[in-house]
Amino acid sequence: MTENSTLNSIIEVLEDKKACDITVMDVHEKTSIADYFVVCHGTSETHLSTLLSTLVKASKENNLDLLRSDRSSSKEWKVLDYGDIIVHIFLEESRSFYDLEQIWKSDDPIGALETRGDLRTERKPIDVKSLFSKAMGNRSRKLK
Repeated sequence: MTENSTLNSIIEVLEDKKACDITVMDVHEKTSIADYFVVCHGTSETHLSTLLSTLVKASKENNLDLLRSDRSSSKEWKVLDYGDIIVHIFLEESRSFYDLEQIWKSDDPIGALETRGDLRTERKPIDVKSLFSKAMGNRSRKLK
């Protein structure tokens, strides 16, 4: 399946399950980890879980190349890794707080992330490296 058809399938599932504010970011010029980030949010923890499980199920049914999905205990941010596409599903407040869209609009995403002192103080302490790892689908750090 081509990257565009995989991306379209992911978006279709998210739209069908009423994911909120679906945004596709082309990040291929900023990192070799992925070509696209898909970011959206759900309205509740249950909605977040439904979006995740429906995408996992649809991936199996449609032979999408889902490399890994986030089954962590985090109830506010889930990640699905499709190789060149990484999907981030947030609760609305968490999406606003982490603001991946703004970080990845920056010419220097790592610098933008490292300057966010609020990430370390406003919530339980977060190590910037582990946040960056989650934002990258838990892959090693490779920027262009």
